[in-house]
Amino acid sequence: MTFTSALPDTIPLVVVGAHLTGMPLNKELQALEATLVKSTRTASEYRLYALAGTVPPKPGLLRVAADGVSVEVEVWALTPAAFGFFVSRIPGPLGVGTIRLEDGET
Repeated sequence: MTFTSALPDTIPLVVVGAHLTGMPLNKELQALEATLVKSTRTASEYRLYALAGTVPPKPGLLRVAADGVSVEVEVWALTPAAFGFFVSRIPGPLGVGTIRLEDGET
């Protein structure tokens, strides 16, 4: 099942770690006037890593074939312009991809 944004004309973005509500980088989403859609968890097929040398520590979320866990995430809705701006500032090796949520949405 594909996730459909609850808000028209927006793009859903799943965030983890430092971009969650109350965490240091959440202000980046707020500055883009993103809207929190829901707090949820991933399906139990991920591993969460802290990337060395990043301040604040940035998460690496990796889908794994075995021994995965469910990870706390939030779904935010961004306008297309805000989404483009946000993803253009993501430094490697981080990136944007498809995430499977615990309810089966992607």
